[in-house]
Amino acid sequence: MKKGTVKEWRCESGYGFIETKKGNNRVFVHHSDLVGAAYLQEGEKVQFELEETKQGPKATKVKPIFLSAF
Repeated sequence: MKKGTVKEWRCESGYGFIETKKGNNRVFVHHSDLVGAAYLQEGEKVQFELEETKQGPKATKVKPIFLSAF
């Protein structure tokens, strides 16, 4: 699984973009591809699988990374 940070999330439209750890690669994410969350927040860390589509890369199976207090 890849990791990244949510750079943009449009609640009213249900989609956004994730920036990968490798740099300025922006990946599209749709709310239907979220697992364990109804929406994302800008700055949130996530893990996801990458799918190539005709429109470009798309994040699937997107899961927020919850940081433990321990």
